[in-house]
Amino acid sequence: MLIGGTNGKGSVTAFLASILGAAGIAPGVYTSPHLISFDERIVVGEEPIGETELAALAAEVRDAIRATAHDGDDLPTYFEATTALAFLHFRRRRVPIALLEVGMGGRYDATNVVAPLACAITPIALDHMQWLGETLAEIARQKAGILRAGVPAVIGSQPPEALHVLRDEASRLGTTLRLTSDCET
Repeated sequence: MLIGGTNGKGSVTAFLASILGAAGIAPGVYTSPHLISFDERIVVGEEPIGETELAALAAEVRDAIRATAHDGDDLPTYFEATTALAFLHFRRRRVPIALLEVGMGGRYDATNVVAPLACAITPIALDHMQWLGETLAEIARQKAGILRAGVPAVIGSQPPEALHVLRDEASRLGTTLRLTSDCET
């Protein structure tokens, strides 16, 4: 599952991980940034990636980058390499579901290479304007990049300008949107 937006992505990811854990499912959880130590970014169930495994996977990712890089190529960013490391860890641990917190934006984010079972977009605000755009509509368009045709999406409370963009993109793709404001409490 992809979790994008500006505010509350980490909380939504933690809530979903807790719900899955209570149901007996140990999800892979990828978040960014970390609060205290790097290992909390990559978790399976309630177990953060161990130092030994992290070092081995980091070396493997580094070696793959070196083996495929050519002079003049752009190298992966720190976030892209970290995302690859998380995906490799989740594959090796055979996680039944991964909860992926989008790093920045969505449309061009490294996490956006997956085929999600569902998407969530938390409230959107002005953030990373130098990369995502100067207006709420431009930023919402980038965040809406995680939506997929036929993949359900849950959308948190949004400013009208952002909600309009999200609804338009969902309509264009044929994505079913569920607004949290429409849910009964």
